[in-house]
Amino acid sequence: MIIPLSTYKNIYKGKDVYIVGSGASMDYIDKSFFDNKIVVGCNNVYRHWRCDFVVSMHLRCAQGVIDAGLKLIVAKYDRTIGNVPINLKGDYTNYKLPPKMSSDYEPVIEYLDKDDTLLMGVSTIIPAISFAYYLGAKSIVLCGCDCCYIDNESNYFGYYHWIPGWETRKHAVDKAIALFFKNSPKQRMRLRDALKKRGVNVYSLNPFINLLMENHIIEKEGQMIKEKLIEELKEFQGNTCNEKEKNIRANKLTISTLANSSQDEFRDYLIELSKYCIVPVECEGYSKKRMPINFRSMISIEDTITKIIRPFEEQFHNDIQIFTENNRLRYCIWLHRDAWESEIKYLIELVRGIK
Repeated sequence: MIIPLSTYKNIYKGKDVYIVGSGASMDYIDKSFFDNKIVVGCNNVYRHWRCDFVVSMHLRCAQGVIDAGLKLIVAKYDRTIGNVPINLKGDYTNYKLPPKMSSDYEPVIEYLDKDDTLLMGVSTIIPAISFAYYLGAKSIVLCGCDCCYIDNESNYFGYYHWIPGWETRKHAVDKAIALFFKNSPKQRMRLRDALKKRGVNVYSLNPFINLLMENHIIEKEGQMIKEKLIEELKEFQGNTCNEKEKNIRANKLTISTLANSSQDEFRDYLIELSKYCIVPVECEGYSKKRMPINFRSMISIEDTITKIIRPFEEQFHNDIQIFTENNRLRYCIWLHRDAWESEIKYLIELVRGIK
């Protein structure tokens, strides 16, 4: 049964509402802190933190919220996987998305006061803040909405542990969130300023005793991760990738390419690719029409060109480049954004057949 969003309109008028994200600062907050508080969780945080509501933009985690007996507030369409209608079993609440949406999901502030509509952003924090305002909150407190690494961790301990093969997924996500860290704070500030004009406070909870962070290392882009990876890769040079290099890269894949799909789905294909004779190195940068896959190969240049590059080029007519960087050869295939899934599936079939 679909429960109208209007059911929750101003039910907590003048109250404080706490929004819980998955940032690493949650490792320093006691669960009892949220006793007797109104809590809105984002995506899968309900697995570890008590929530009164769970807001999500994603089909992938929505059914689990319903199965846990919680109040789910979910978009009518999952735009991260191509406007797929969200059809679920059980009781939940749909919300509309603003009809005017940019490619980077910039919140459309003029829809903030529209009935049955919540704003969307690059992060689920945006519709969660919008929902807290819809509840009638006087003050909105963000918890675990960090937009940074704390001691080299982007999420609180255990956030990914419920996913089979969570270690691979976590390493893949760590570098994918660089784009998120860049855009999300700007979007939140715009929304905060709009809410301030409406008499609503928005603040972020600092779990430490002061802004010196008790000597914890705070980084925006995970510099320690970059430096460690560069150091680990120093011993690997030449035209081919060996098993040791492959294992390191497979666990620390950078993904900031935005496909016409969720990054989770795109990432799954890259993980599948890395099971064979090539391993994606990074997938950073994109344009309106195309997106890259950079990879190292475990077979010779001749075999890579003959068995992978040439058949792929003949099939799809993509731009393909070969680079030498730090004495390491890598290849780059530019996928078409409107056909990336069929192209990457074909690439998987090519490498799967190579012994």
